[in-house]
Amino acid sequence: MSHPDPVLLGKLALKLGMLNADQLHECVSEQERSSAETEEARPLGAIMIAKGFITPTQLDKLLKAQKEALEGEHEWLGARKEDALFGKLLVKFRFVTPDKVNECLRVQAQMHDHGLHVRLGEILVRRGYLTPAEVADTLRLQQIAIMECGACHATFNVPQRIPGDRYFCPKCRGEMHLRGPGDHVAVAGSLDSPGAARGRTQRR
Repeated sequence: MSHPDPVLLGKLALKLGMLNADQLHECVSEQERSSAETEEARPLGAIMIAKGFITPTQLDKLLKAQKEALEGEHEWLGARKEDALFGKLLVKFRFVTPDKVNECLRVQAQMHDHGLHVRLGEILVRRGYLTPAEVADTLRLQQIAIMECGACHATFNVPQRIPGDRYFCPKCRGEMHLRGPGDHVAVAGSLDSPGAARGRTQRR
């Protein structure tokens, strides 16, 4: 059985009033300590039960709520799934350790709560855990390219980019071009979002 997502599980526990912010912080801190001492972090739900903050029945409810949330269509949850896959690939190819990915996912969740939408790769680079080239390599494994608008310089992730097609910025309609792997990794979103467009290059 796979362990629940600690970031989402903790947010749901707070939202449902099963524990308070101080109790959640205490559990997350213990999870981080266990991650430093062993190869695998102790599940957050098990820690909450051991400390008497929730019951096994409440954990079952949390897991059900988490499943429903992950199956929802909220935009930010879709982004989290994408970042979760990105993080798994980073760990698989040993670019970073699981604890660093989890740390940055927690930072990402906190930033989201304050209205800041930052991709996992950018946070990892900011903290010195990853290089822009490593971000580009991992995105290529997902068949994602980073493209930049030649007019307004907004940048976007482009899934399943088709060579020979022209891509246009959803902000200003300027034409996009591939960005070099050594450049910064901040992006404004994904080019497959509403308002994005692409067109075939004319071939003679």
